[in-house]
Amino acid sequence: MRNHLEGYLKHLANLSDQTALADSTDTQKNNEEADFENRAKNQALKHRDEKHKQNIENEQQNIKLRFDFAHKIYKLTLFVIVTTVVVILCSGVAHVNNKEFLSDQTLVALITFAGVDIVGLFAMIVTYLFSKGKTGGAL
Repeated sequence: MRNHLEGYLKHLANLSDQTALADSTDTQKNNEEADFENRAKNQALKHRDEKHKQNIENEQQNIKLRFDFAHKIYKLTLFVIVTTVVVILCSGVAHVNNKEFLSDQTLVALITFAGVDIVGLFAMIVTYLFSKGKTGGAL
């Protein structure tokens, strides 16, 4: 009976060793799965953060470019309007001195060009540059 008892105890010891080994293997597998999931989540968060930083940099660059273009458009529009006013004044001074600087038809064409085309171009470009959509305004 003693042999049976010793055999039974050895069998129980073997079972507990196998159970402990199986538990440690399951724990190791669970730890590996958790580590894999954590690495995947960390990579996703890192990618999202990098994309967010890139979007911020793009927006800052867009703001700077918009400011630069708006300033250049303003200068161009101002130049054309001032030039038109100067040409009209020169024509008026020439008319007072009984000389013809430009004909009336040419002056009308110049005023039309300056008034409609430049202001229209200014409005279209500013609308495109400062639109709320990502791709700009509809031109």
